[in-house]
Amino acid sequence: MIEPSPTPDRQERAELRMVDHPKLIGRNKEITAARTSLSKKSGSDGILLVGHAGSGKTRLGEEIITSVSSQFQLSVRVRVRPEDSRARLVINDNEFRVIDLASGELQRLIRARLEGSSFILWVDDAHLLSAKAIYSICDAVRAGNGRLILGQTLEASSPSVIMHISKDAQIRRIDVAPLSPAYSRQLAGSFLRTHLSQETATWVAQLSQGNPTLIRELISAAIESDSLICREGAWQLLSAAPVMHYIRAKLEAYIPELSKSSREILEIISLAAPARLSFLEALAPPHILLNLEDRKLIHITNESEAGTAVVQLPSPLISLVLRENVEVMRRRLYLDRWVEVSGRSNLSDSERYQLIEWRMSAGLAVTEADLLAAGRYALNGDNILQAMAMTSQAWKMYPSAQTAELHALTLLALGELSTLHCFLRAATIDQGIDSESLTFAEVRALILEEKYTEAQCKVSRLSSGKASFSMAMMAYFQGMFREGLSLSYQALRECGPSERGEIVSFLMAALCHAGKPQEALEVHEEYQKTRVDDWSLHRDSLGELYAAALHDVGRLQEAELHLSREYNKAVGRYSVRLDAQRGIALAFNLHEQGQPRRALEYLSLTPSYRVGWRQWENRARVFRSLALATLGEQDDDDLTEIPWSHSGIYWAIARAWKDHTEGGPLTYEELKEAIDRVATEGGYADVAIAVHELARLGHIERTERYLKVPVHGPFLNARLNYVAALAYRDTKQLGCVAREFSSVGANLYAAEAYSELARLYRSSGSERAAAAATKSAYSLLEKCDPVCTPPLQFLSQAVSLSVRERAIASFAARGLSDKEIAERLTLSPRTVSNTLYRVYKKLGAQNRKDLRRKLQP
Repeated sequence: MIEPSPTPDRQERAELRMVDHPKLIGRNKEITAARTSLSKKSGSDGILLVGHAGSGKTRLGEEIITSVSSQFQLSVRVRVRPEDSRARLVINDNEFRVIDLASGELQRLIRARLEGSSFILWVDDAHLLSAKAIYSICDAVRAGNGRLILGQTLEASSPSVIMHISKDAQIRRIDVAPLSPAYSRQLAGSFLRTHLSQETATWVAQLSQGNPTLIRELISAAIESDSLICREGAWQLLSAAPVMHYIRAKLEAYIPELSKSSREILEIISLAAPARLSFLEALAPPHILLNLEDRKLIHITNESEAGTAVVQLPSPLISLVLRENVEVMRRRLYLDRWVEVSGRSNLSDSERYQLIEWRMSAGLAVTEADLLAAGRYALNGDNILQAMAMTSQAWKMYPSAQTAELHALTLLALGELSTLHCFLRAATIDQGIDSESLTFAEVRALILEEKYTEAQCKVSRLSSGKASFSMAMMAYFQGMFREGLSLSYQALRECGPSERGEIVSFLMAALCHAGKPQEALEVHEEYQKTRVDDWSLHRDSLGELYAAALHDVGRLQEAELHLSREYNKAVGRYSVRLDAQRGIALAFNLHEQGQPRRALEYLSLTPSYRVGWRQWENRARVFRSLALATLGEQDDDDLTEIPWSHSGIYWAIARAWKDHTEGGPLTYEELKEAIDRVATEGGYADVAIAVHELARLGHIERTERYLKVPVHGPFLNARLNYVAALAYRDTKQLGCVAREFSSVGANLYAAEAYSELARLYRSSGSERAAAAATKSAYSLLEKCDPVCTPPLQFLSQAVSLSVRERAIASFAARGLSDKEIAERLTLSPRTVSNTLYRVYKKLGAQNRKDLRRKLQP
């Protein structure tokens, strides 16, 4: 894993404790399905939770019971005894008594104790029961006013009645699938009171394959074996060996007794995986491979780089256990045999990489060229942690300009910027390596740390192409889009083919900010025709920028599909940094479609889920604050200490929304100054976005001068037209805007436009048109998360309120006094009091609590 370090001090060790009951992670979909099925309106009798051992069915059942508890008067848990059909009953968390489930005692108990009461009955281990007992439970629930939750473990032999029940339309089956890699990493970190490092959380997620119980056991074993060390505020694993030794006895149960020959073949597969089938057939007789396949100890697939059948073990954990048991000399023996059968074939890049890892684990020499090739292969596959292992070994064994350059690039890609600076000092001062590539890496690191002055001082040491590109990066990240655009075009003319991908990323980004998303798409299309496969640092942002351009031209759902695919690919490959980076882009897209709750899932950065580059980390903070404000929730982050950057307009927007949500002074001067600044720098898309946000907050004064900024595409223009329609009270134009927002997939903005349209119609006496607009707004809100934004307030009330009346009523509904409202809106308390009187009269409200109820759309 990482280089050994001193043992943690006593204070650090005291902080390293397991959390007894961590937050349930990654089960929102299952909980939503369960709540729907258990609701009184569903007409179903209950649900059947089905999953593998350790999948977390019990914890999920507890969470479901809690989430639906308000619908039922009693909760009854049946704790089955595996030795017979008897079970212990727990009613509302209180032990009741032991009953015989097969005797009809449960039905009699329900009639006697629960008659007339709504209840939910939970049987966690239904597979332990007889068919008679299961039928008895179902009959008891159907006879009473109850709902049923059954749990079944897939590995257990279950009565056929459970399979019959799972096909019953009245019992909904919910599969408890393994957690995704992203949720597995998140869960691994949640078991500790302090953070888990990115590398260690990824290792646990890979081995556990989404099994929550196994994740807990791996973390527990790491603690018990003293294998964790605290570095930079996060716990990192020193070595996998002590952990494997600690839990080997338990894991060996996964591997049954095997013959010596079969065991050897499994060990070879663990070292070579994925192992080419034809090579294994040359090593082992067919009956051994057939026996292993029949026992489901190997899995054969045709998916490989070489286009041939390959063999894999059923789980990474079994592979690791087998591999850790192979001593060094036996590894060498296996390697000789493998090289003998594979030496005459053309190996794929992945097979060559695996052989290099094998040689290293066997203590054999590996050439500098092989290590560099392995590092580049890992980078090209976005396996940054694997690249880190190879390049650090290459530098350790062969300290040269080539190994230093590749290792520096890997540290930069991983976001380990402080480590990179230490390494560069060691390479240049201790080893005397003078390389433009190292200087270029240092300049990019300084830019990503927002140390622009220091970076500027070192740019003169670069060639013209790299200097132009560095200046373009600095200009872009400081929000100087016009200058960044010009410098990006200059760098394209001066740099070689291998650097084009990175430059094109910044060129597309600057074009999107300038309001020219169609040009960005054309640049992307042209680059794809001539792209070079060599990896470069920011080239992996091309997918996100392509989606950003799609988003700005009004193809929001297409952008979401692209980002979801890229995010899932990064998560599935355990591509650290990339997963968080793409998650932030996906979150923004979801927020724009009216799904801020979903967006928040991707915006909670931790040491185990992070980008490591400050501009992206700040962007995540800003988007998180915006999502919370859209939901009407407060954000603890005050968004200070964020310097002006390419995301500066979103920072100003988030601050304005934060003031609106939390009760700050509503002057919006900060946002207006930000609009002036980005307009000066050519960020016309940012201007359109910010002016639209001002209008959403009910502030359209002095925005007319921005309504003619040159932006391309229906989505950006719809934002400006929304403001113009409200400013001039143009119902026809506002109706067109609402339809435009709806057609591009911006459902929340479309609902807000229809809501404002209904008010305009109502104020002019067109009640039928107002009702139709209101109906359209509600139809669109069904596609959104539960949101709370100013245009939607009092949507359900068939009255017309002015902008000032809505603002005052909104603050009153939140419990602010007349004096507090007056201070916020720079009005006199008497004006506030008189306005509130009119609002109460229009809405038929009696008090502030009444207002709060009528406020919701």
